[in-house]
Amino acid sequence: MKTKIVLLSVALLISTGAIAAPKVQKYVTVDHSTELILNKDALTTIWEEAIPGKVAKAYPPKKWGFATIAEGGFTANKTCVVAARVMLLPLGVNGKTMLYKPQKTISTFDASATATKEQCSDMAQTKLKEAIHAMIVALGG
Repeated sequence: MKTKIVLLSVALLISTGAIAAPKVQKYVTVDHSTELILNKDALTTIWEEAIPGKVAKAYPPKKWGFATIAEGGFTANKTCVVAARVMLLPLGVNGKTMLYKPQKTISTFDASATATKEQCSDMAQTKLKEAIHAMIVALGG
């Protein structure tokens, strides 16, 4: 009797290990940030780290996507000004493009009179991270 239980337990462990984990669907994301301000690879990393499972349940990746934009630059008196925006948008019929009907929009802004070009770029990335985080919190994450 004990042998059967042990064998069944081993068989169960082996079978659960053989089943592949379900494929995690990623959100469609579009970015329209200024190249001088934002590193696109950094944005991909930000999105991969940002979205918890609770948000994916409430707003499934099959139906929703995110659009981001970070822009900015220097004014005539050398002040770095940046703005970042994140929008939750519904996907179109094909599931690959988004419709411009924002469900939620989050914007962040900042300025620095003493920033260098690199510091201005870092500030834009920080503001975009803040906007993404605020969006996730607003969606219940």
